[in-house]
This record gives sequence, C-alpha cells and structure tokens, in this order.
Amino acid sequence: MIIDIASCQDSTLKIFISILRKGLNILWIVGPVLAIISITIIFSRMSMNPEDKKLLKNLNNSIIALVVLFFIPLIVTFTMNLLGDSFDFSACWNDSENSQTGTSGTYIPIDEEKDGSNPFSTSDYDEGEKD
Repeated sequence: MIIDIASCQDSTLKIFISILRKGLNILWIVGPVLAIISITIIFSRMSMNPEDKKLLKNLNNSIIALVVLFFIPLIVTFTMNLLGDSFDFSACWNDSENSQTGTSGTYIPIDEEKDGSNPFSTSDYDEGEKD
C-alpha cells in the first residue's frame, strides 16, 4: 500500500487531489477550445493554399488532439470510479469527489423560534398617512 486510508485525511494529499481535479476540469474546457481554434486556423490556411499536404497532416493531428483532450478527464474519472475502494488513491479520489459535490448531505432542522410567517407580509408594517 502506497497510501494509507487514514492519510486521506492528510491535508497535503487533499490539496494534491484538489489541484489535480481542478487541472483536469480546466483541461476539459480549455483544451478542446484551443484545439478548435487550431482547426479553424488550419482551415483558413488551407483555403489560401489548398495544395499544401502539410496542412492536411496538421488538421488530422489537431482533430486527434481535440478528441484526446476532451476524453482524458472522462477516462480518469471513470477509471477512478470503476476502481472504487480497491486502491487507496482511488478511494481518496472518490472521497474528495463526494466532499466537493456535497453528496454526503446534512440535515438542517427548522428553527422553531421563527413562526414561519411570510417575511414579505405587509401586516407587520404601519400604514402611512393618507391624504
């Protein structure tokens, strides 16, 4: 075992996993956007010089990069969920996902001191002077 289950409470590991998750989320958004911009630039260059074979190879590489950049975060998240608690790192990863999304849930009881009346009710206000 590389990571002890108790070390999931370690702040250094939590920070590392949090940074890794945020990085994957940024990669999931920014990566495909940059790849689409690259594809657009390649298409504009191809319209100016349609016989350039090098641009066609660059276009294929950009499309592959677009697909890979989009699916890397999905694959990592799916793999960690699939592994579940069989590995310590995946257990910590899944635990951090639950703590970030708030799926643990806590019940907040109703404050019994409040009467539950409508706070926007006009009955609590004095009527102003009428002309």
